[in-house]
Amino acid sequence: KLVSVEVSTNGIKFLSTTDQKSVERIAIHKLVQCLSYENEIGSCNVAIVVAKNDSNLTCHLLQTDNHDEADHLCEQILN
Repeated sequence: KLVSVEVSTNGIKFLSTTDQKSVERIAIHKLVQCLSYENEIGSCNVAIVVAKNDSNLTCHLLQTDNHDEADHLCEQILN
């Protein structure tokens, strides 16, 4: 599913690109880790790890068009 990402001081919001409806919201205090990387087939990805509760984590994997976009997204989230 194609999504756009909005980052604010409160957290991260994934929006559907077709109708701009919110697909998921992540409160900033639930964010565990964000990293960008290139996989073995050359795709640029962003992994966002989120604490769902005390003992469970979930990971959102986003694919971007290029390294700069992936790095910029991580910088926005972590700053």
